[in-house]
Amino acid sequence: MTKPISPILPSESLTKIISVPAEKIISLYKNEYGIDVQSYFKDITKVDVLEGVESKYRFYYPFGLAGNSDFYSELQKNSWYYSSWRFEHAKSVKYIKDGDNVLEIGCGNGFFLEKIKAKYSSVTVEGIELNRTAALEGKKKGISISYDLIEEYKKNNFETKDVICFFQVLEHIEQPMQFLNDVLSVLKKGGILIFAVPNNNPFLYGYDIFHTLNLPPHHSGLWNKDAVRHVANFLKVDVVNLETDVLSIKEKELAVQKALSNKSLLPVRNGNMLRILPLKWSRHYFKEGRNLFCVLKKLK
Repeated sequence: MTKPISPILPSESLTKIISVPAEKIISLYKNEYGIDVQSYFKDITKVDVLEGVESKYRFYYPFGLAGNSDFYSELQKNSWYYSSWRFEHAKSVKYIKDGDNVLEIGCGNGFFLEKIKAKYSSVTVEGIELNRTAALEGKKKGISISYDLIEEYKKNNFETKDVICFFQVLEHIEQPMQFLNDVLSVLKKGGILIFAVPNNNPFLYGYDIFHTLNLPPHHSGLWNKDAVRHVANFLKVDVVNLETDVLSIKEKELAVQKALSNKSLLPVRNGNMLRILPLKWSRHYFKEGRNLFCVLKKLK
């Protein structure tokens, strides 16, 4: 296996957080979703989670484990895989105004863009979607949707958009810095970039390292507020907003239960292991939700 290089800063040092056995990943996908992912792990015995010392971005290594179209076709057979209206959609509307030219990357069937068109009389919307079945549904709604990857789309659309958004996309991309720079090249100076990612803060996924859909081939990167802030420093952007959704009481209780069953992963406070408290007292350690909403502004 070649020496890993950070997809954010090639020169930064990397720290290994944990290793996950490939057999464990294969078993989880087979047992929970009936999907055979063995072909992704040929000659691979383990997958490392690495963190950039400067960027604080965590990613899976080796590279090349991202799911293909067949993998996503299998997942899409589950009705819950695509939600219609989400926490981040409601938040995003506040950053779009009438007259804006809006691009959504990974727009699916155009559900969000359709809502934006209905809300604003003179907004212009466009989508990028690689799933042609979903894209055709969106086109039937009168939404302009292209099949280009962003690196192709940018060639004829330099600084043309007032707002660019993508939801639950960035965590699937192995080279996020390249992707973000391509996206920003399409955004006007002073324009708004809106995106949402799973929130991998240590009080949630830290206790659930074997959460199947947070593992490759589904996810390639692990984001939290700290990583977004650090990566934003390497881009020509200002951070306008970073917030999470709110965990329900049931979700908090489940998180605490996972913490109790994974004591070796408990966070360290002042050199001592965090004391285990009853559920009703421990819930305050799980303030952040599972989804992180991010708003960045491209500098003029």
